[in-house]
Amino acid sequence: MIQETLRKGFVLGAGLLLSISSFAQKGIAFETGTFAQVLEKSKQTGKPIFMDAYTTWCGPCKAMARSVFTNDTVAAYYNKNFVCYKSDMEKGEGLDLAKKYEVRAYPNLLYISAEGNILHRVAGFRNASDFVKLGQTALNPDARFEAIKKQYEAASNEAAKASAYMLALADAALPYEKVSENYFNSITETEFTTPSNWEIIKNLEENLNSKVFQYFIKNRDKYASLYGKESVEKRINQVYLQALERTVERTPEAYDKLFAEYSALNLAKDKETDMTLIQLELVVLKHKQNWAKYDEVASNLVSKYISKNAYALNSIAWDAYEHISDAKVMAKAEQWAASSCKISPEYANLDTYACILFKNGKSALAKKTAQEAIAKGKKAGEDTAETEALLAKINDKLKVKK
Repeated sequence: MIQETLRKGFVLGAGLLLSISSFAQKGIAFETGTFAQVLEKSKQTGKPIFMDAYTTWCGPCKAMARSVFTNDTVAAYYNKNFVCYKSDMEKGEGLDLAKKYEVRAYPNLLYISAEGNILHRVAGFRNASDFVKLGQTALNPDARFEAIKKQYEAASNEAAKASAYMLALADAALPYEKVSENYFNSITETEFTTPSNWEIIKNLEENLNSKVFQYFIKNRDKYASLYGKESVEKRINQVYLQALERTVERTPEAYDKLFAEYSALNLAKDKETDMTLIQLELVVLKHKQNWAKYDEVASNLVSKYISKNAYALNSIAWDAYEHISDAKVMAKAEQWAASSCKISPEYANLDTYACILFKNGKSALAKKTAQEAIAKGKKAGEDTAETEALLAKINDKLKVKK
């Protein structure tokens, strides 16, 4: 009986150990140790390396670690076919790896040979299904990044090869402007309007000052006759808006010149374009500290486009809080912040609303809102120190009133 009990106990213990072992190995089994050791294991096993290049502040990185790398199908595929490794690109050895592999965006999903060469790469979140497909592509010597690059280098004046390589670079968050420039410099301008080259212009060319884009703008009527006016004007709008967005924050003085150039084209604008232009105007007005005009434009933006967008409402309400003292404008800002909280009562929105209420002299409601913001923030793991400091000021104000 004792032996039987011991035997049962042993079996139960073994089962428990198996259960613990299985739990510990749930998800992708990432290697520990140095990258050199991972390369050595790749040589020994004959498996290429998958490296998750991440940072601690990257939300999509955390999402992949939480819901993709732990997926059973993903784990089975990657543990079978790759030596898996992860490295923080802002710490220790990760700093050198980031330079070596030109990591510019996160998460960066790298597939590396045992010799340390890139086989395949992409940047950005992938769901479980797409992540498995990504691994399959990395194992396909004819379809992966390495192959696309070699095919381009062997025939850099072919539209299909140049386009495929530019797309691969874009998907990896790597610059591809030079590839586009070299390609269009290798062909004649009469070829710029072919269907394959229109696809490159429509989907990839983003340099306003490039030879091909300047040709495109000057000959937009010709492109419109071939591919439709709406598509042509949509692409010009997209590229100009991207340039305006880059310019408005860095060199607001140059923005006015670029905007005048854009306006002279007199393009048709869809709702998305119109909304972006209004938002850009708000940034310009903020730089110029023209708060009276800011109020007018912000009110127009709310009524036309963002009355149900909590993030956008919170953003313009906060700008008003920081820069405007006019009572009428602050009353509007209070409404914007209140609407933002009604749509999405999260920490940032509640914090803005509490600040505006306090500024508008509504201390009792400001206190209640600040307390709610702090509770929501702590639950979400946010740093609530500034809201707690605000609450202290509100309490002091209420004490004085008593």
